[in-house]
Amino acid sequence: MPSGRHPELTDPREPLPAPPRHPSPCDLQGAPSRPVGSPVVGGATNATLRAYLHELAAEFHELAASIHDWRAEEHAQALRDSVGDASFQQLWAGLRQTAAAVERGTAYKERHAAVYWRRHAQGDQDGAPPAES
Repeated sequence: MPSGRHPELTDPREPLPAPPRHPSPCDLQGAPSRPVGSPVVGGATNATLRAYLHELAAEFHELAASIHDWRAEEHAQALRDSVGDASFQQLWAGLRQTAAAVERGTAYKERHAAVYWRRHAQGDQDGAPPAES
């Protein structure tokens, strides 16, 4: 018997009602005046921007790899100078070298992605589909 203090439990198999939707600042107020993201209007620009961003990311990964190499050399120098625990210095030198190799691999992938987006941008500018590699 319902007491009035607590709502009745609904059947768990029934779908819950959708929560009220509040307007988002991201909602478009009206239709755009021109097609957004079409290859004719801005596709080549977007692909070129992506290529530049991948190149920038590759540069950052190369920088990180250089820093890891430098730190690995510091640990190797400390090992040669017998500063601190030898096994600790060897471990950290190896870890830094591994991290540098991972960063270089990531930089390679970013450069490969940049080449893809450059080809994609050229295909959009030419009006032909991008070349597959």
